[in-house]
Amino acid sequence: MSKRIGRNSSLELLRIISMLFIVMNHYSGEEPWNMKGASLVDVISYQFYKPLGQVGVDIFVLITGYFLASKVDSSYATSIKRASKIWLEVWFYSVVVFLIGSFYYANFSIVNMVKGFLPVLFNNYWFPTAYIILVLLVPFINKILEKISKRDYLILLIITIFCGEIMPIIGNTIFSLDKGFGDILAVYLVGGYIRKYGVAIRKLNLVLVVIVSYLLMLASILTLWHVIGYEGNVTRFTYGILPFIMAVAIFLVFIELPSFTNKTINWIANCYGSCNYHSFY
Repeated sequence: MSKRIGRNSSLELLRIISMLFIVMNHYSGEEPWNMKGASLVDVISYQFYKPLGQVGVDIFVLITGYFLASKVDSSYATSIKRASKIWLEVWFYSVVVFLIGSFYYANFSIVNMVKGFLPVLFNNYWFPTAYIILVLLVPFINKILEKISKRDYLILLIITIFCGEIMPIIGNTIFSLDKGFGDILAVYLVGGYIRKYGVAIRKLNLVLVVIVSYLLMLASILTLWHVIGYEGNVTRFTYGILPFIMAVAIFLVFIELPSFTNKTINWIANCYGSCNYHSFY
């Protein structure tokens, strides 16, 4: 009997980091900060973690694509099983949140009840909804990726990255919203490409890309805050191409790290991932 190979804990550690990024983003993006009359220092402190949210989402999907896009033998029954598991987790958290909001905060309404009990159908949480769609389509996507040439794969990446990561920034959401299926489809395809063909970039250059991308996102928040004011969409550029580039650079750094197995890290990654699907909204 062959010995089972454990999961690569360096990528499981990256999965944990991606979840932390999302939680930190919610600290900046969802807390009711009073931006009116805020100083430059206040704005920086309020929004310092905001760029990390979409970076965390993209890292999570890159890991999925890296491991899943090469499975051409993945059956549709397996995809339904995966999607059902995610749906059940999301449904559980959604109902709990609805019940707490209804009874503890006295915030009951029929609309909230319908959305609470049917969170995926009514897109109550954007990421699980988009991710379930992706999982259901994976068997078909993977078969296409297996058959096309490297050149065709690159053309596919250019099209999906442009439509999913650049067009939404300028307000064209025909392919995807700034947070939607088209966005994670492009990221999934990149993860699959890296696994199939590899991407060789010096680690120092990758670190510089991470730093520059993050600083550009922070600079965009400050610039938009100065130009359109605190009531405008000052976080427009913390979605799309910049967090995508930062996430890919971080991912490329981690896949070059020595592989190791740590049961504690793997357990935390599995538990933390399952317990935080409701954070993607």
